[in-house]
Amino acid sequence: NIHAALKNFALSASEAVERMRSIPVTLQRFLWEMREYQRYYAEASAYMDFVNTFNARMVDTKVHQTDSSLMGAISADPAVVSRLYRAGIPVWYIRRYSQLVPELKIQEVVEPSLPQERGVMILEYDPPYPTQYVGPPGLAHLSAVHTFGMRVYSAGIPDPGPASTGSLRRPLNPDSATSSSRGPSKKSKAAHKAPPPTGSTHTPPTPKAGRDHFVDADSSLIPPPITQWSKALERVQNDPARLSKDRLPSGHYCPNPATFATANSLARFLETWLTIRPAWLAHMQDAVYSDALVPYSKPIWNALLVMTDEQRRTAAAATPTSAAKSAKHRVEAMQAFGRFFPTDDFATPSTLQFFEFTVKTPIREVVPSLARKVVWELYELSFRLELAAVDFKLTRQVSTGRYAWTQRRAEIAKCFPNGSLVLTQYPASNGGLASLQSGVLAAYVEHLRRVLAKWPNASSLQRTLRPEDHPNLILEVEHDVVSFYCQAFYDLCGRAAVVPHRLPAD
Repeated sequence: NIHAALKNFALSASEAVERMRSIPVTLQRFLWEMREYQRYYAEASAYMDFVNTFNARMVDTKVHQTDSSLMGAISADPAVVSRLYRAGIPVWYIRRYSQLVPELKIQEVVEPSLPQERGVMILEYDPPYPTQYVGPPGLAHLSAVHTFGMRVYSAGIPDPGPASTGSLRRPLNPDSATSSSRGPSKKSKAAHKAPPPTGSTHTPPTPKAGRDHFVDADSSLIPPPITQWSKALERVQNDPARLSKDRLPSGHYCPNPATFATANSLARFLETWLTIRPAWLAHMQDAVYSDALVPYSKPIWNALLVMTDEQRRTAAAATPTSAAKSAKHRVEAMQAFGRFFPTDDFATPSTLQFFEFTVKTPIREVVPSLARKVVWELYELSFRLELAAVDFKLTRQVSTGRYAWTQRRAEIAKCFPNGSLVLTQYPASNGGLASLQSGVLAAYVEHLRRVLAKWPNASSLQRTLRPEDHPNLILEVEHDVVSFYCQAFYDLCGRAAVVPHRLPAD
């Protein structure tokens, strides 16, 4: 089927022009889609050759003749080198000079040369896509290409949607239930009319009510979504009748990342947040899983982040009763966050630190790469803190002792690569629940499943996962876990959950 599909692309110029007349797509878009198809075809062919030919050879005692048409591999692991050599795959064994055996014949001593840097980016669109990767070819380069491909063409687990009117989808979307460019058949239309298994569907807000908070805001600073999580949010049944009578207080445990990313005063937001961030994170280390974890409303967060030094001093000296109505949120913000400023005069330091970034103030021009990293961290922190708060509520931890809190917090921390509910360093690559490796993803989804399985009404989370499980099973269980979490969060908090995202490309 793959070979037959590829032949369909081998058209003459006249045939290509004739067919494009019926395709609602620009020439640049068509060329890009074709290049992407060719890349996927090459990868699929390589995987099939590996499974059908070389996989069995690796465990065979016979040494097969080396296939010089293959690009080959480089490894410092003798076990890997041995398997590839037996399979007939060209392999270069990297060893230290001290590890060379005397009988080894050296034909020539050469100096290794590093490959030239290259960029992976797309410039044919208005606005253009951001640069996906800059650096030498290698694992990081391939990972960047795959990350982009996963973000654009990610199947996830399709759910029955509302009745379709034949709207078009991207030509290469692998979602088999919705990818047809001809619209659904009569059978599929009937299936789409079936109601979701738990009742009402998601209802987008009216135009006057603002944007749909169950969908990412339109901003270049928003990090790439994780498809399963973003689709789960879009499926949440936001019917007010579902809301728990014993709800958590409304508000956020750190600045709302979507609001942060779309703020008009982003430079001021960054200055204030990076000023209080070190002390705030230190406080959260102790408060993250206890009754001291308190959310604050959006007006209080925004009032805090946008204030100047002088406004902070004025608000800190006032009281809510003496303050004007317009300044009330500022006073409340300083009562809540004044202790996190490094000095008693609430001044913004001349330099601020965010992981490897050193930021001088006042910020005249926001560095996009810095802003994207800050927004990603806010998504990750918000998700971890919200998970802890909802778990504390639903498992009724308030009635237990601090020893039980410590044990439960340790269970939740296993859901994250650094083993903590607060970030300690900026990750070098996507990991944990954002991992692109199915085995790694399975391990962290299983940790999260075990946490959520102790929540009420978690009967849908009975299937366990192992890293060696089939990728389709991992996707299905991930689908169940993230869907349950997003719906349970809405039912308890009355708003959309802040969910994890993948790392920004830069």
